[in-house]
Amino acid sequence: ENMLKEHEYIDAIRETKASIFLLSAGGNDALGGGNLRAHLRDFDPALSPAAHLLPSFEQLLDHALAMVERVLREVEAEPGVVTLCHGYDYVIPNAGKWLGKPMISRGIEAGAVQRGIAAHMIDRFNERLRQLVSHFGERAIHVDVRGAVGHTLDVWHDELHPTDPGYGRVADRFETAIEQVVARTRAPRSRRGA
Repeated sequence: ENMLKEHEYIDAIRETKASIFLLSAGGNDALGGGNLRAHLRDFDPALSPAAHLLPSFEQLLDHALAMVERVLREVEAEPGVVTLCHGYDYVIPNAGKWLGKPMISRGIEAGAVQRGIAAHMIDRFNERLRQLVSHFGERAIHVDVRGAVGHTLDVWHDELHPTDPGYGRVADRFETAIEQVVARTRAPRSRRGA
C-alpha cells in the first residue's frame, strides 16, 4: 500500500530509463500482516497443517495480490519495462511475532506443523502470484525462489528474513532471470513470412 501511495518506483524507472524492475512486495500481507492468529484455527491433531488456515487466509492473498496487480499494471504502462517478482522462500516459524507466536497462541506448537502451515502459505502465494503474472505475457516474470535460502535456522536472520548468504542465493535466481530477459531482448526477432 505504501508503494502504491508514493509511486516512487515509476519516477525511478523513468529517471534511470530502466528496462527491468525488481518487485518484492506482498509478503508481509500474505503472511498475516502481523495478525496471523486471526487466520488460524486452534490446533487439532486431526487436521493437516494447511487445514489450520481459515478461509480468510485466501482473502489476505486477494488483498496482497490486488496491490501487486496495480503495481504491475502501472509498470506495464512504461514502454519496454519487464517486472521480475517473487513469492518468497519457505520461511521458518521460530517463536517470532509474525509466525511462531501467533501459531503457539492457537496451540500449534509442533515445529513440523508450524513449518507445514508456513509452507502452505508460501506455496499459495507463489501459485497465485504466478497465475497473476501470466496475464502480463513477457512483461512480467515470476522468479521462484522457494528452496533457495535453505531449511535450517542458521541461514535465517529471523522468521522472515534470510542471512546475507541466504539473500545471495535468492539473488542468484534473480540474476538468472535477468540474464534471460537481457538475452531475449537482444535476440534478433524473426521476420514474419521468412
